[in-house]
Amino acid sequence: MQISALETGVRPTAFHKNLLHPSLQNRNPRERFSPEEKALLKANLQDVWSTQESIPATLLIDFRQFPAGVYPDGEPYILNNLPPEIIEQVGATGQLAALARLETPADVLGFRALLDDLGNPATFLGTMFLPLERGDRPGQRPNGQEVVILRRLLKDLAGSGVQRIITTDTHSPAFPYFALESGMRVLDITPLPLMFKETHERGLFEGASIIPVTGDYGATERALMAQDLALRLNIPCQEPIFGEKQKSVEGTRVFFNPEDLKKVAGLTAVVFEDILATGETIGETVKQLLSAHARAVVVLVTHPIVAGNAPANLANISELTVITTDSRSPLNTIASARNFIQIPVSDRFAQVLTSVQQDLDPWSLEGKSHLEELGFSLAPWLFNNYTSGTSA
Repeated sequence: MQISALETGVRPTAFHKNLLHPSLQNRNPRERFSPEEKALLKANLQDVWSTQESIPATLLIDFRQFPAGVYPDGEPYILNNLPPEIIEQVGATGQLAALARLETPADVLGFRALLDDLGNPATFLGTMFLPLERGDRPGQRPNGQEVVILRRLLKDLAGSGVQRIITTDTHSPAFPYFALESGMRVLDITPLPLMFKETHERGLFEGASIIPVTGDYGATERALMAQDLALRLNIPCQEPIFGEKQKSVEGTRVFFNPEDLKKVAGLTAVVFEDILATGETIGETVKQLLSAHARAVVVLVTHPIVAGNAPANLANISELTVITTDSRSPLNTIASARNFIQIPVSDRFAQVLTSVQQDLDPWSLEGKSHLEELGFSLAPWLFNNYTSGTSA
């Protein structure tokens, strides 16, 4: 059965209560989140997650392999390959846990059409990546269109029946913020523990101490998490250094304090990013670190968008290794890029969805321990400290 997105749309009766804390509801959505707002948003996410009965573990459907595409006129579609008895079961229970691969707005629209065809069941959605996760970068699109599109996308998902979302390394707190505003509960996790461990086991941290590096203070939590992971793996690790990103229509540049750059000499610099797009920002950062005599540079980046000439640009740097995941399909192949290593995590992510669907509390000690067994943890920004793997 081929489902057309434009034939369905959101049911007019679909409505979800705003779940944002009252103190967050009137903030300017185009401004970056202050530390106080991020702390309140963290508490908000945890509180609302535990205040609704979970969707029963009756049915989990993996939609990742369902044929999907776009008609010549630009209308997205998805092929419904579900057998009649499954469709009947969803209709009878009105509930569904769905594992999907939503990499573009067209994918989201096609998925919404599928949910509408199934009667808009109360849906527990697991997708490692969602498009337009940035949300708080109005300079990237004229008149803040990025914020508008992200907000609309999440409202549409809520209107189609989605009540909970599990995803990985959202690029900005704007994503869970707009999800809560739309009435959806969000669990943001990261595969960074597995990526870090795999990097260590491949010998890329041998021969020298490591030093965490981030392009701006917004990634402070990732650097602190790296220190904790290094401690548990007995890897010598220095205090992190932080750069400052400056964005313009020409691109993004990263600036480091010259005194901080001196600290990388003779060490393996470990750079943390959530998204690799064109690779220009990462490439410039790497060159600065190598010019400061870093022994080598390892970049850990969750989502490989890999647009433009990113593989070719970064493959020419012999002292660089890029560790990424299969959270989404790269726009350009990285198979031939000798210094790109893609770690499979999507099947482990499916296990996380199954566990949480079956009432595992991801904020509890048991829940955090189980996430770690699968190579995940709560996203870095959801932690308050990193003194142990079960810190709140």
